[in-house]
Amino acid sequence: MTIKTQPDLSRLQTLEVGTRILVFCPNLCNLSDKFVIGNKIYSPDTQICASAYHAGILKRGQYNFYMIISKGLSCYFASDSGGVSS
Repeated sequence: MTIKTQPDLSRLQTLEVGTRILVFCPNLCNLSDKFVIGNKIYSPDTQICASAYHAGILKRGQYNFYMIISKGLSCYFASDSGGVSS
């Protein structure tokens, strides 16, 4: 699920920077096939739950976190973190 592919979240592009949204993620057993673009600030094409693992704000066995809308970047930095590569 990304902001662009989830119908309920596609409206987020109109929300103001700083808006907090509570996100529920099912248990992700295999993060190796998840698509992540960015590091702490993620592209709208990034899978939301995988980016939360990558950022270290979601651990196995946890299912909720807050996503904060930020201004997009012209390029996104990559890193390996939380068992996920970006």
